[in-house]
Amino acid sequence: MATSKLDSRPVLAPALTPDLPIAEYITLLNNHFQKPGQDPTALSYAESCQGPSDKAVWTVVCKVNGEVKGTGVAGTKAAAKEDAAQQAYKAIVGE
Repeated sequence: MATSKLDSRPVLAPALTPDLPIAEYITLLNNHFQKPGQDPTALSYAESCQGPSDKAVWTVVCKVNGEVKGTGVAGTKAAAKEDAAQQAYKAIVGE
């Protein structure tokens, strides 16, 4: 353990924790539909899960005005939703 120069107490290393998915595209997509001239109710998600809870496979479909714009499949609902949002954002905004 190292000690801080300003404090004689030991400095502990942060605990190792798994990285959580960053909802970057979910946020970008939500922000896009909050802009003037956009209908925030046009954006929707449908989700489903298959398999046992320890090996679940999530599928999330992102729709705009009922039209599928992205589909994500992953081991967690958050990751599947992020993948679907990324596809939808790129389809709508063109990035």
